[in-house]
Amino acid sequence: MKKILLGAILLASATTMFAQKTWNFSVTEKFPAQTFSSTTTIDGLKIMATAEATVVIDANAKKHGSYSFTQRLKLGGSGGFTAENRYMPTTRALVFQVSGPGTITVCCLSSSSSTDRRLLLTNGTDSISSFSAPGTYSDAEGNNIPLETFNYTGGAATLYLYSVSSGVNIYLLDVSSAVDIVDFIKNPTHNTFASFNGSEIVNANGLSLQVFNASGKRIIASSATTISTAQLPKGVYIVREIGTSNTLKFVK
Repeated sequence: MKKILLGAILLASATTMFAQKTWNFSVTEKFPAQTFSSTTTIDGLKIMATAEATVVIDANAKKHGSYSFTQRLKLGGSGGFTAENRYMPTTRALVFQVSGPGTITVCCLSSSSSTDRRLLLTNGTDSISSFSAPGTYSDAEGNNIPLETFNYTGGAATLYLYSVSSGVNIYLLDVSSAVDIVDFIKNPTHNTFASFNGSEIVNANGLSLQVFNASGKRIIASSATTISTAQLPKGVYIVREIGTSNTLKFVK
């Protein structure tokens, strides 16, 4: 009965869910250790570099939730830009496409352990958001790199991610674009990566999870083994494991 009700609610609300693109720089089949001295596109991600402003992928171990990173992409300095338009980088930047509203998730650290920095996200003419790149990081869940998500509400665009000051090391870039949720209902995933017990999301393996409401807005991001939903109003929610197609629907 609950499954039928859930489908009816979702179909009636005509909301959105997310199809993803994940660039994990520890996947050596796509991102072997190397130095970029010219602009290169890998799996739809443009890596802007020049001989004078190189970008490097090298070995480095970090952890967040279910992610055990072994490599990083090093922006060795700020994205080159002109005084007339600081929102259009000319080098040391990542460039990617979005088709509409969704989420953008980044794992990154400053290249200096003593200096916090930031990555700027722009559309080439305006600043959209930024991501923190601390010098060092630790939390109660044993992670030593942060995972930060931005809810993008704009339309189709080319976006740019780069440092406005000095070096930042990027371990993960995950972009989720909106698609018709009817497709999700017709082709649901049946995974046991997490479960809902009526009050908490049980995440026994400490996976990196996001929770979305029925409007497609991310409201929780956590890798805790139990995630409270006490603060959530009654409704339909989607749990997604970052970097995979694993999804879980639940009704509170």
